[in-house]
Amino acid sequence: KLRVAVCGNFSEIWDAVYCNTLDAAVARAVLREAAGHKWAVGSLGIKSAFLNAMLPPDRVVIVIPPRVLVDMGFIPEGQYWLLSRALYGLRECPRLWAQERDARLKCLKVPLSDKEATLVQSVTDPSLWTVTCDGQVLAKLCTYVDDMLATGPSHVVHAVLNAVGGLWQSSEPTVLEAHDQGRTLRFCGVDVERLADGGLRLHQKRYVQDLLVKWGLGEAKHATTTGDPESFASNTPAESQSVSKDQVQAAQQVAGALNWLATRTRPDIAYGVNRCSSCMTSDPERCISMAKRLLRYLKGTLDYGLIMRPFKDPTTKVSLQAFCDASWAPTGDY
Repeated sequence: KLRVAVCGNFSEIWDAVYCNTLDAAVARAVLREAAGHKWAVGSLGIKSAFLNAMLPPDRVVIVIPPRVLVDMGFIPEGQYWLLSRALYGLRECPRLWAQERDARLKCLKVPLSDKEATLVQSVTDPSLWTVTCDGQVLAKLCTYVDDMLATGPSHVVHAVLNAVGGLWQSSEPTVLEAHDQGRTLRFCGVDVERLADGGLRLHQKRYVQDLLVKWGLGEAKHATTTGDPESFASNTPAESQSVSKDQVQAAQQVAGALNWLATRTRPDIAYGVNRCSSCMTSDPERCISMAKRLLRYLKGTLDYGLIMRPFKDPTTKVSLQAFCDASWAPTGDY
């Protein structure tokens, strides 16, 4: 299997390149509602999504194909390509694909028995869509680049995913029904598992295991806590302390990986990640030390995740609850 990509950092910035992506909190809210009502949860992926978007007529991009294609005899020596589609690697590719995807979804008709449903894009988060028929919201659809997640009554979810899959070449839909105990699907880097009572469990066990191996902690002893007051205290490094670029990059990498967890399924490490991130550039060695302590804690809590139970009363409205974690106020910090 071979995929050709453009080294887009050599191209000039053309027009806007920003592209909205699904907020993790929105995805959790949608899944919480689905768990509460024991709704079906389904997903599918669009294959080679960016190539479905055309480059604008006034955007001319000429590229030199990789030398390996010449060596393998696929193309002749000295050949150049004039791009007509958003080839992977161009800076504007994500935005062009998002525009193509959203334009098609806005016009999509979802057949439901003797009626048709339409998709309405959220104003708050453009990656969230409601499936509407006769003014009634039947289901939700979330988009994350080339991945789609649908929640709602089973027949609506199947209809939506089949309709979306008909727009582009895509993978086979995966749908978790209320009775599919133990089955999982993956969306936005999170494993969504169906529980026996029809609820859901969100976890990132595989992601944590990969991190442990990457940082050489696969066989390390696990920690029972995320840290201690002394390690979380704000100690300003000595001015004479030298900091290398490699150390800073390593600290940023591990802190970013842990922040991905903390903002999705592991809020229990949020404070530790906060303290760890606060010294990424000023004291990367300390940052990495705190990060490894967090990783050893994660090793002992691999099965932790967010549990979302069904509502006891089907008419229950979703309520907002907020919590804060304890920092022990080390040296007056909070």
